[in-house]
Amino acid sequence: MALIDNYALRRIKKERHFTIRRLSEESGISPNTLAPYTTNKKPITRASYRTLQALAVVLECRIEDIMPSRIDGVEQTNYEGTTKEVS
Repeated sequence: MALIDNYALRRIKKERHFTIRRLSEESGISPNTLAPYTTNKKPITRASYRTLQALAVVLECRIEDIMPSRIDGVEQTNYEGTTKEVS
């Protein structure tokens, strides 16, 4: 089973004080589409480019900032450049 770790997206969303509803309203993406990415039920790497671009614009970051640095699960780099181990 593939590792799902949307740590960077969740962290940026939390730091910017966005709820799913607010993120949905400002990005134009339905809450049903966003929720799985923010609750680790669906990997952000499966999101469409349109979704990633809309999230990056609303969260005022780069697409790369909300993507995992390693998809195989060895480590996760957040948008500030620090890492956290993924078990």
